[in-house]
Amino acid sequence: MRAPSLRKLRFIVFGMVLLIVSPRRFGQFALQYEKTIRGLVESSARDHERSACSVRRAAYLSLAAVLTIVALGYLTGNILNSLLGAASPVTVRCFQYSGIGVLLWATLAKGGWNLQTWTGDTLIEHVDQWLFRVLYLIGSLLLVISATWPQAFG
Repeated sequence: MRAPSLRKLRFIVFGMVLLIVSPRRFGQFALQYEKTIRGLVESSARDHERSACSVRRAAYLSLAAVLTIVALGYLTGNILNSLLGAASPVTVRCFQYSGIGVLLWATLAKGGWNLQTWTGDTLIEHVDQWLFRVLYLIGSLLLVISATWPQAFG
């Protein structure tokens, strides 16, 4: 994959800003991108606006999930510290390795093109996507706990 040209990069960066600020203006801007960079128009501004709203919603939901996992891990680490005291180095490493292991598991278990259909709306596609997300959140939670639970040195 080669690096985008400076002109194309400007479209991409400005498009990211418009995606967050104004999906409607993103739709118009995407049409301009199609004409200028690609030399053809395949979609309507409304199609681009709908796609922008979908990506924007996914970005906000994923941010909410990340903040929730970080807060939950922070609280769990502090509760464990209050109840059990500082963690031993072995305990912290177990949480770290478990978190890394679950993240790797999620990544390697992710189905690929062999599961994908034209509509992208089959049960197996949904299950695969949610399995990936849940495993990723669990792995991240374990890593946040390992970072939050104070370690006893000794």
